[in-house]
Amino acid sequence: MGRPERRLDAGVSCGGPDWLIVGQGLAGTCLAWRLWERGVPFRIADDGAGGSSLVAAGLINPITGKNFEPSHGLAIHQPESTAFYQDVETRIGRRVWHAMPVLRL
Repeated sequence: MGRPERRLDAGVSCGGPDWLIVGQGLAGTCLAWRLWERGVPFRIADDGAGGSSLVAAGLINPITGKNFEPSHGLAIHQPESTAFYQDVETRIGRRVWHAMPVLRL
């Protein structure tokens, strides 16, 4: 039984392959944003049940493990994600990126 499936057709008619994004959590939404920027047709299938994106809330954690070492690929991924969210903020006129310090307790 469960919840009825919810679908959003955000396809853009410009030729090329169609993409199906399953789940509109953080990763699915970011992928959809990039495809939309490039005019690539896509569809999103999401059941609306929520998942880990509701808990993570877009968390990008630069420190991992018991020794609190920088995450693998941090030097590449952190500047890219910062630029991505700043672009989103500019386009939608709303603040979504909230950088915070990492504290060890």
